[in-house]
Amino acid sequence: MKRFEFSLRRMLSYKEQAKGLEKNKLAQLMAKKHELEDLVESLKLESIKLSNKILKVTQSGVSSIELSNYNFQLQNNRMYLKQLADELYTASLAVEEQLKVVIVATQEVEGLEKLKEKQYEEYLYEDMKAQDLVVSEFVSSKLAREKNSN
Repeated sequence: MKRFEFSLRRMLSYKEQAKGLEKNKLAQLMAKKHELEDLVESLKLESIKLSNKILKVTQSGVSSIELSNYNFQLQNNRMYLKQLADELYTASLAVEEQLKVVIVATQEVEGLEKLKEKQYEEYLYEDMKAQDLVVSEFVSSKLAREKNSN
């Protein structure tokens, strides 16, 4: 009997490649999201340090120009944090959407793999039936020869 060949082999290969590409996109989006999260955290820490510095210099005496400079830096940090929060929200939505795409691609591949397994089981069953038929014919012909020789 000929060897097993999955009838949708090319489709399965295509779907696996597509799934790999979608997973790569997801990894890139997640990396961007983590980068934004790290940036937000570092900016928050910088703002806290700056606030503490403002508090410290106001207690020790500072000129109004220096104080306005510190306040300007703090205000810039707040605006940048707001911008980063918006970007982080957008990145989170993109990750969620891409995750859905990866799930669908994974389900498609799994469906084809199950179909492949089923076709392979059918192939094995047909092969076993063919082998049983060969054995039955061999036994029948041997019995017929023994009967004819007697």
